[in-house]
Amino acid sequence: MYFSESILLLQDAASDRDDALRRLAGEFVSRDLVLASFPDAVLDREQRYPTGLDLGDVAVAIPHTDAEHVVTDQLGFMSLRHPVTFRQMGDATATADVSLVIMLALHKSEDQIPMLQKLVELIQDPKSVDTLRTTTSPLEVVETFARAGLR
Repeated sequence: MYFSESILLLQDAASDRDDALRRLAGEFVSRDLVLASFPDAVLDREQRYPTGLDLGDVAVAIPHTDAEHVVTDQLGFMSLRHPVTFRQMGDATATADVSLVIMLALHKSEDQIPMLQKLVELIQDPKSVDTLRTTTSPLEVVETFARAGLR
């Protein structure tokens, strides 16, 4: 159950990438799903291995970090009122104005690739992306992820 704690920040007003990552990671910490080291580890990994993906109409970031910082598997989702700049995955010199952030906390590193594959399928579906970008309904977010096999 990746949404058992319903970490959903909808239409958030984060001021920049680090603010968005700290806000979302802080929700994981406040629920004791991760260690206190998790937010800094996410920021450090994002600096070294950017996670921004420019999909054309919208950009998404999928930040995560090493399993050693995770207690319980969990996904967190944030839609942003105004996009924030992330560096792009695969080309750290390019940037993307990210509107959607999907944070992963997985306590088994071998679970990251299958999870990322499901997330890529989700974000390649224009209808799902549009729903995630515009909704203010937590239930709609959970249902959208569930349709992609992410509960």
